[in-house]
Amino acid sequence: MTIKKVLQKALKSLQAISDSSALDAEVLLCFVLGVTKEKLYEQLDQELPAEQQKKYWQLVTRRQKHEPIAYITKHKEFYGLDFHVDERVLIPRPDTEVSVETVIEKYGDTTQQKIIADIGTGSGCIAVALAKNLPVAKIYAVDISAEALAVAEINVAKYKMPKQVTLLQGNLLEPLPEKVDIIVANLPYVTPERLKNTARGVSKDIRLFEPKIALLAREGGVEIYKKLLSQTQPHLKPGALIFLEIDPTFTKKLVQLAQKYFPPSYPQIKKDFAGKERVLVIEAD
Repeated sequence: MTIKKVLQKALKSLQAISDSSALDAEVLLCFVLGVTKEKLYEQLDQELPAEQQKKYWQLVTRRQKHEPIAYITKHKEFYGLDFHVDERVLIPRPDTEVSVETVIEKYGDTTQQKIIADIGTGSGCIAVALAKNLPVAKIYAVDISAEALAVAEINVAKYKMPKQVTLLQGNLLEPLPEKVDIIVANLPYVTPERLKNTARGVSKDIRLFEPKIALLAREGGVEIYKKLLSQTQPHLKPGALIFLEIDPTFTKKLVQLAQKYFPPSYPQIKKDFAGKERVLVIEAD
């Protein structure tokens, strides 16, 4: 069977479970063949060897069961960088790139060392992306999950950043050894009710495969953000900034919490590529 026919067959088999069936089929076949998408399309009329067909259909079957592409291939691109990901961590989202962009934008003098705490680091994608773009910054990447930190360690090592990015296990700000200039956090904000309700935008891919510890929060989704904000003051240097990735459904709640813990500030709100409110910027002074 030619590569073109294999792709067409895979696309049809994935249409029922994926809105991006064509892309899924292409990505998986590129992964099996170890080629780029451009190279794949140069080979459409070539026969796909039986052994590679077998491996490919094994991966397609996994995708049919809603396993995310990133977990199948163990790769996810984020902020122009390739990250190792697996079932131990949340898959990096394009929306989260807004947090990285906003921190870089607000950092100021890039020749000056500032201390950044990435809270809930997961795969380490935010910490590594910031380190690549802010080479003088000192970064603490914190997560409560030892399994998540093991994945972050792979990515920190991949980009040769163990001296710039320090991994710390612990709950929120507790393990920080010194005061920081910047806190950036992408914390769990999906309510248990929403996770169960597919009509409200939580796909089967997420519900079945992504780690619940990285997703779930009570109190309308703000539970863990509330805990974070309540303990930040002792950990901040003068003029510190806090960057929180948010769900647009609870922007108002988080603004109220920010004003409670940092009066009389009024947080800035940054929108994502879809025009949705995505990052809350709080001036701690």
